[in-house]
Amino acid sequence: MNLVFAVCTEDSTNVANEKVSARLTRLRNHIQRVQAATTPTFIVFVAPEFMFMHGHAGSDRLRWYSKAERDKTLKGLAAASLLFGRLLLVGGSICWAKTEKNWGEKTDWVVRNEAPVHYNGNLLALYGKRHGGGEVYAEDTLRLYRARRGAIDLQMYDPNGVDPFGNRLYNIIQATGNMSELASLTNNTVRRGPGGAALPAAPGIKSARERYDGRIRFIPGTSEPSFDIPGGTLTGGVEICQEHNLAALQNNSGRGRTNFHLLTSNTVGHNAAHENLVSPGYFVHAKAGCPPELVTLSGVTRTVFAAHQWTQLDPTLHYIEVPMPVGL
Repeated sequence: MNLVFAVCTEDSTNVANEKVSARLTRLRNHIQRVQAATTPTFIVFVAPEFMFMHGHAGSDRLRWYSKAERDKTLKGLAAASLLFGRLLLVGGSICWAKTEKNWGEKTDWVVRNEAPVHYNGNLLALYGKRHGGGEVYAEDTLRLYRARRGAIDLQMYDPNGVDPFGNRLYNIIQATGNMSELASLTNNTVRRGPGGAALPAAPGIKSARERYDGRIRFIPGTSEPSFDIPGGTLTGGVEICQEHNLAALQNNSGRGRTNFHLLTSNTVGHNAAHENLVSPGYFVHAKAGCPPELVTLSGVTRTVFAAHQWTQLDPTLHYIEVPMPVGL
């Protein structure tokens, strides 16, 4: 009787503009490959943060899923959790946004980052990340402008020496680069002459940024991060990326220490002091672009599994088998 941990380490934020269905299909294929390669009694599958989100930092379209895409993802993950009789599926996280009116009757975009946990077609937890990081970038204002208003005026003033009277001369050129690079030009200024007023070097970009400045907000989650695992007496808890640095699961778990501490992340490293485990305990970390991590706790004995102890099915899919614990 084997407990199988499977971890996807795909850096999905580098895949631009992929459809929800494509990512769901890839995740289903991963689960089926693990099932075929192992002799599982119980499978725990964890994907990385932002598994379900549009594009990357340089993309020129909105990075967040819509509510409809978020709901489609949840439905697809529920179906994927039925692929094996006893499968605990943490489908990474879904970063999505919806619009709402602010006090001035303008439209704001509220962004959430949620980690769904499914078992046997049922949603055990939908944990909302409490501490933001990576959900909202400065250049998202430019993406909103493109989506709502059309093309951005990319004319900018480029210094080109001085005239005989000491006045600065300029060429008017087109700003180039991805959205992050364009956003970095926002506060660049030029002076038309000695002692002249500082004016925007890229007025169109500055105007586009300012139109939506302050109208994109990350909404911290308040939901319970821990849950009971059906069919036994063990418990689990989920944590998302940077909040691991703040021991979010330790501080917010309504069940206290849990048997499974499941961390889905994009950039954060593992902090042993922030493990939230009770024996028999399992800390599992799925981090984008990095080797998977497993730590077990049996009584007072803590064991760290090295990267080479995992079996790699492809560059972003790994599994490891351990004996089934009592209570699962």
